[in-house]
Amino acid sequence: VDAPLDDFFGAGLGPAARSLAFGRQGNRYYFFFSMPFRSGARIVLRNDAPSRRIEGLPEAVETIGDGEEETVIRENGATFLADLGGGQKTGWFFDQRENRARVAALASEARVLDAYSYAGGFGVLAACRGASTVTLLDRSEGALALAMRAAARNGVEARCTALRGEVFAELEGL
Repeated sequence: VDAPLDDFFGAGLGPAARSLAFGRQGNRYYFFFSMPFRSGARIVLRNDAPSRRIEGLPEAVETIGDGEEETVIRENGATFLADLGGGQKTGWFFDQRENRARVAALASEARVLDAYSYAGGFGVLAACRGASTVTLLDRSEGALALAMRAAARNGVEARCTALRGEVFAELEGL
């Protein structure tokens, strides 16, 4: 079960009701919103996890507010993009911030494979820190598009390549 308070993106929040423990009853949500939202905020309620089907709950994605669906994230000196409504989970995994920084610190002049790259958090940051080449591998075309747009925003697109495929199948071919 996900925590009731999920990833925070500055102007909005991405809670996930993936089981009976958290959800909605009428117009009441079982989520604690810790601050008032400014104009342009967007709350995306992602109730589309497969576990909801197992528990007999309806699947839906609901948006509250008028903010942008895509948001810019600045982390470790680099810029990334997150798709709040259409991305995986809530669009960005903040808990991996330190891990991304550690990997990037080792990346200078390295050839980097970012498997399950999603929006390019590990690979794009590695390119920013001097990796000679980065291969971003993910099965989602949309995720790879976000990653390559992040690479372009950071001026490292020439060293990044997107590879769409299933990770284990692609790894066997290396």
